[in-house]
Amino acid sequence: MKRENLLSKITTIVALVFCLSYQGAGQSEPPVFIMETFGKTIKAKSSTKKKMKLINGSVVNYGAKIKIPKGGKILTLQNNKFVWLDQAGKQVLSKSKEDKGKMSLRSFDPLFANYVTASYAMAFENISAGHYVIKESVERGDGWGTQGDGGKGGWGTQGDGGKGGWGTQGDGGKGGWGTQGDGGKGGWGTQGDGGKGGWGTQGDGGKGGFGVTAPNSNEAWGTQGSKSKGGWTEDDMIITSYSPGGFYEGKINRLSWASHPEVKKFMFCIFDKGLNIVDSVITQTSSIEYDFAKLNSGEQYYWQIFANNQNAISAPIIFSILEEEELQSIESRVSNSKIYKNSSEAIQQLMMVTSYEDNKLYNSCLITYQMLVNKFPDNDLIKINFAAFCQRVGQNWWAKGIIEKI
Repeated sequence: MKRENLLSKITTIVALVFCLSYQGAGQSEPPVFIMETFGKTIKAKSSTKKKMKLINGSVVNYGAKIKIPKGGKILTLQNNKFVWLDQAGKQVLSKSKEDKGKMSLRSFDPLFANYVTASYAMAFENISAGHYVIKESVERGDGWGTQGDGGKGGWGTQGDGGKGGWGTQGDGGKGGWGTQGDGGKGGWGTQGDGGKGGWGTQGDGGKGGFGVTAPNSNEAWGTQGSKSKGGWTEDDMIITSYSPGGFYEGKINRLSWASHPEVKKFMFCIFDKGLNIVDSVITQTSSIEYDFAKLNSGEQYYWQIFANNQNAISAPIIFSILEEEELQSIESRVSNSKIYKNSSEAIQQLMMVTSYEDNKLYNSCLITYQMLVNKFPDNDLIKINFAAFCQRVGQNWWAKGIIEKI
């Protein structure tokens, strides 16, 4: 199936899920999301007279009174459609403008709108459940924690069967997208065939691990498994990989993992699908800059971290190299969007990272989000979408830390 047709079908399915969530579960519709503001400070007052200052990432209920200064404007997301508010003066936030026209499914905009809405839904759901704690702020808006009929849930927080928000569950409902391997026993695609261990853990005959001897040295790399019987087991997968798998761009990519107090050296290994070692690099840090242009596009590989003289390894990470032409196609679809052409760098990059996630370029996602939160530290919209991405790929601890800093 061609990628364009697949994306069109995904967009249609996602839109249908949201529609069913609102109508079938008796939930209220989403509030208005403030995507970005331009010009001087934009003040607002809720229907309950609560004073607000709108910033990128604010959430406002319909009925709020907004004062847009001369030369100022706001990009809003209303009921899954993007609407520009650029008329200077006071106005009441109503549904009249968002009912004019529809976004074409051929455009990237509807998919971007779905991802943003889902990201807020996941944040609201976790805050409502007490998983996240955030501070009160006049800049946050009055639309947080909106409840549906009966007060049993916010808009859009439930998927089919009421078992979770859109995008939060993988096959079987046991984890986020991309987080589980066969058998559902690990994160970042950690399981090999049969779910009995990570790829690359056993040598010929199962009597030893791949890469037991470091190149050009006699140092042992995790040569002993549980009870010193050879090889490694899942119990030895105690090094946490911070970088996800999926598709990698054929260029230098940064990969990282958790440091270990007793490990001074790590060996980064790449295996092909036949479990043959393709390359290995020794590093004294918990990260590496590796040129993936060396590898063939379209083939499946695995990378894994081995500790020096310790029974400690990472779970294997499954990845493939994306062809340059396909990457260009992914990026051009975003850059041709009307919203993209008329927005700031922050929104443009957020749209691009959304496309990366939708096409399983998870490491590009992570790298771009880290760049964005550093470059735009006060942008709550970016943080909320970054947290949702982390939760969708099973890194809940990371998502919590991001949200609680807004």
